Amino acid sequence: MAVEDDKSVVEFPDLGSSSSESHGGCSSDLQGLRREKLNQFLTVCGKEERVPGQPKKHWEKRSHQRKNVYVTRATTAIVAALEVITPGDAGHLWTAVQSSRGVETALGIDDNIDRKYLDIPTCYKSGHPQAGPGNYGRLGSLS
Repeated sequence: MAVEDDKSVVEFPDLGSSSSESHGGCSSDLQGLRREKLNQFLTVCGKEERVPGQPKKHWEKRSHQRKNVYVTRATTAIVAALEVITPGDAGHLWTAVQSSRGVETALGIDDNIDRKYLDIPTCYKSGHPQAGPGNYGRLGSLS
């Protein structure tokens, strides 16, 4: 995907195979370069958040506070990308991306979540008799 407004050329250094570590199929040097370029993108977009360095622990072993830091920074990066791809219409693109399930497919996430549970606000607004406060546990009968 290319951003048509930008005609600049980005040159990436030849990292070779001298890196000793690999994470997710990428050398640590390449991961560092990706983070650097992502942070440059965020700076150009006027975002204050920066993507942190290589995590030292797996997600499951991180503290709740540390997970929140990553969630906040990922949110910033995602929003910045959406705003660049569809200026002024990022919300609609985000909704379409979520509906497409393409991100989950690309990441290999197999969530067997029943999608009707994710639409509680719509159920509540629709006046469904079991969709009142305190009745969220009974929304399974909406089908």
